[in-house]
Amino acid sequence: MNIHTFNPEEKIREIKRNFYLDTFHITDWSIRQIISPLKETSYVLNIEFYPPNQTYEKGGDFNPDGTVIIEWEINLNLLKTFIIVGGLDKREIPKNEKDPQIIVNDWLDCWLGVKIEDLKLEFKKESENETEFSYRSVLNHILVYPSGNIVIKVNERGNITFYSIYGLLPSLYFLNFDGGIETFLGDIGKISRERLGRIAMPKMDSKGRLTYELYYGIEETFIDAKGEWSHSYDVLQKDGYQVNVEMTLEWHEKDELLKAKINIQPLDKLFSQFNERVSFHSNHPSQPIHPDLEPIDTELEQNIILLIKSYLKDKGTESGEYILQTLVREQGMILAMILPINSDLKETKKKFIFINPKELEIVQIMEKPLGTESKINVLIHLSEEDALKKLEKHITLSPYYVFIKKEQPLKKMFLIDCPVLVHCQTGEIYE
Repeated sequence: MNIHTFNPEEKIREIKRNFYLDTFHITDWSIRQIISPLKETSYVLNIEFYPPNQTYEKGGDFNPDGTVIIEWEINLNLLKTFIIVGGLDKREIPKNEKDPQIIVNDWLDCWLGVKIEDLKLEFKKESENETEFSYRSVLNHILVYPSGNIVIKVNERGNITFYSIYGLLPSLYFLNFDGGIETFLGDIGKISRERLGRIAMPKMDSKGRLTYELYYGIEETFIDAKGEWSHSYDVLQKDGYQVNVEMTLEWHEKDELLKAKINIQPLDKLFSQFNERVSFHSNHPSQPIHPDLEPIDTELEQNIILLIKSYLKDKGTESGEYILQTLVREQGMILAMILPINSDLKETKKKFIFINPKELEIVQIMEKPLGTESKINVLIHLSEEDALKKLEKHITLSPYYVFIKKEQPLKKMFLIDCPVLVHCQTGEIYE
């Protein structure tokens, strides 16, 4: 459905009728730009319905129990979210005597158009007042990445009180897929050695002081059947436009770097401001594409690199100590992730730098400082080869269909994972 031909008032009337909300009153509605799983601009109609005789407090922090929150995906013309706050259903709706599983199947078929065969049940949790179902998307019984997730709750009267979908459901987008090679032909041992690394994990000593212990571990990696093409597991976690930089941040003392412009602000405030920017009360958006999908051009990339170099130099950091991994648009900002080079404390020294791209200023820095009292046990008695011998029996290889680009079919790949770590000193397994 086209956003410009979408009629929000008509859709709201239809939703009130179909979900037994005729006695409820609308407190607010808006249309919000989002990024679809295909990395495209999409639109969602957000509506809040207050129960009868419930007073609406504008600007309040919480919706009262019984409030119904609905999100309607405009582009796909389907229900994205249905939440009854507190699970307290105040609608005048008949009791459904069917089995909860049948109720869920009927709901998915009616409001999502997805068959239960396209989903894998992650868990079913029953309690006195409700039954909760959690699903992940599959294609030919193989998991999909980024994962599509569905959570549904059915109350004791057989009515849905919570429903939410997120991520990639291939059947909704009619995506082609590459059948690929069924059997992994690569060298798991070689890949494991390449992905082996050390990581520092926090631990409290007997005196309550924070210390760090070193462990060997294997990074989760997607790789094709021949073992020739790989991506780290988190390559597609971010929705916004991303640039993989992989640049060592170096400078010379004679380089005249301008002092870094820093204007630290609370992230929740920045996120709230961005949410207002992508929300509107008509079917005529103020910008044609979602701001986080705008490309990061070469000039902007270079300016950000100079800004980060200036920030590091101002802090007294040595040239060449950090590597800039990625730049990605997030919530109207650009998020830069930098890691130290040649350090067992990569995870603890990792920095996330949020940058206002228009003002070219740093607005927030997230890091995990060790603190003056922290110590790290750097004794390494276990060799990499011995660590691999302990880890290899725990390595798993799972088939996945991975979304790379819209123009390409879903690619058949394998996820190499190892859920345990090995202590560098004692050789003990850590789960």
